[in-house]
Amino acid sequence: EKSEGDSIDYLTSGGDNDANDDGDDLLKDDADNEDEEESSDNEEEEEGHLAPIVPAPALQIRHTLTIAESRRAEDKLIGRLRRERRYFRTVATTYAQEVAH
Repeated sequence: EKSEGDSIDYLTSGGDNDANDDGDDLLKDDADNEDEEESSDNEEEEEGHLAPIVPAPALQIRHTLTIAESRRAEDKLIGRLRRERRYFRTVATTYAQEVAH
C-alpha cells in the first residue's frame, strides 16, 4: 500500500517529457537563469548609487538644552534626590525603632 505522503510528484515542463531526452533543455534553462541573476545584480547596484547621501555634519547634530530647560531638569533632579533622602531617612528611622523594641 502507498499513502499520498509516500510519493513526490515533480512538475516538469512539456519539453522535458521527450522520450529521447538528453538533458539539453536543462542547460538552456540554467543559461537563462544566469542572465537573469546578472541583470538583477546590476539593478541592485544601480539602485544603491541612487540612494541619498546624508552629509556628515547632519549626523552629528545634537539637541542642546535651553537655559530654562536646563534649570527645569536640575530642579527635577534636586526634587527627586530630596524625595529619596526623605524616604531613606524614614526607612532608617522605622528600622531603628523596630530593632530597638
